[in-house]
Amino acid sequence: MRCEVCATLSTDFLPESRLGGIQRLFDCNMCLGTSMVRSFWFAEKVQELLDEMNYYGISEALVYHARHSGDSPVVGNEILQNEIDRFERLHGTLAILPLQTRELGTLETILEKTRKHSIRAFYVFPSEHKYLMTRTSLAALYDFTVDRNIPLFHLC
Repeated sequence: MRCEVCATLSTDFLPESRLGGIQRLFDCNMCLGTSMVRSFWFAEKVQELLDEMNYYGISEALVYHARHSGDSPVVGNEILQNEIDRFERLHGTLAILPLQTRELGTLETILEKTRKHSIRAFYVFPSEHKYLMTRTSLAALYDFTVDRNIPLFHLC
């Protein structure tokens, strides 16, 4: 079964690689924004991220925002959506929390956001947001991602 993410990716953007020849690379773990912990390299603005993608010949990317983990998922989700919505090469993600918190709304609200903002994957940050990744806390979201073939990333 083909995943919904792969089925919706455009095939017409094939950048010329600095290494020569045409390549179609998809990066599934790009971070936008700055976090409280400084890293070796970061893209504070979308254009910096796109410049780096062009340099390495990356045609499209799945992007999460540093504020997803360093702040609130609600804040990080909103910032990311506002920053990348107009860029076809960048595919958004949602940082999720257990539905019991009610911070992200219902499954219907989440589904609406995934469609409206072309969300292609979910991220979880259980250590930063203080919850356990168990069926008790995330059963509905696990079922939701499995039923729709939505990738779920766990960054440590």
